[in-house]
Amino acid sequence: ATATTTTTTNSDPACLAPSPRAFTANTTRVVWAVALDDSAVWGQRLIGASNDGSVRGWQLPGDAAENNGGANTITDVTAASFSLHSHNDSVVSCLVVQELGVMFTGSRDATVVVWDLTQSSLPTLTHVIRGHSELVRGLAYDADNQRLVLASDDGTATVWLTPSTRPSLALTLDHLSPVWDAEVNGNTIYTASGNDVYVWSLTGTREHVLTGHTNAVTCLAIDKLGARLFSGSVDGTVIVWDMAAATPPALLHQLPATGTSPALYSIAYRNQHVYVGSANHTVRVWDVAPPPPAPSLVQTLAGVHTGTVTALLVGANGNSTALYAADTTGTIREWHWAYCN
Repeated sequence: ATATTTTTTNSDPACLAPSPRAFTANTTRVVWAVALDDSAVWGQRLIGASNDGSVRGWQLPGDAAENNGGANTITDVTAASFSLHSHNDSVVSCLVVQELGVMFTGSRDATVVVWDLTQSSLPTLTHVIRGHSELVRGLAYDADNQRLVLASDDGTATVWLTPSTRPSLALTLDHLSPVWDAEVNGNTIYTASGNDVYVWSLTGTREHVLTGHTNAVTCLAIDKLGARLFSGSVDGTVIVWDMAAATPPALLHQLPATGTSPALYSIAYRNQHVYVGSANHTVRVWDVAPPPPAPSLVQTLAGVHTGTVTALLVGANGNSTALYAADTTGTIREWHWAYCN
């Protein structure tokens, strides 16, 4: 199916704040990953992982002071509330699992550090996961089966049992190329490697290989309720896969590349919208609500980022939806929408 690229209005998200706030790690650093800690004890915190080996956290005050009816009152934040330095190389992935009260950070040093978020306002290192030989680029977690999936440049994805903060290795999924990202939903694991998406069972059986991209698949996002998978690629396109209606999963739509240098390195999904971050310094917002018509490009966020958009996260912040977009200039931009509908 063909997606339309005509920019349209949409009620959710809407009312984009005119000037995004920036959380600055350092202009000489790259922020590779972002996460949110929604702790009831310490308050909501934005977390960024950087190529200097650090993991930084910023306290979020909520949206009331920032939106002010859409007025341009947002101020930049440079002082982090904490800065962690336990990896020996760049930190390239970060995942908060609120159910466990922990944060996982993956690094170019081939390890994943497990941090306790419940005992102190400063995250506490509790365990180091070892077993990969190259950088751990992707992290995914499924609460139902208590499985943590690590995607690595060593050509494997490993699956870990997490009944506690000391995960144990359950199985290894072998690929022919570096594994860029992973997602897990119930009894199914999805991995991005080479130009393809691989579908695995929890027992390690490779069930399907999804083809359609013409260059490396770098990022995955999942709509667990709608049983759809979204894959972003260096070819600049996003493929929407139907994970429920067909065996093998069917290609529903392919969202086209736009602009020069359209390679995609980050993707996020929330509330029938897909957000994709590109090497051309933009974030595109697609309305992918079923049924047809085809997905439509709602908005392109341009003119703010000055580097490749490396990570995206969408989460509720007070009464609004916040989009956090990290880039290669060492900043995380915060964009706000109010729920106008």
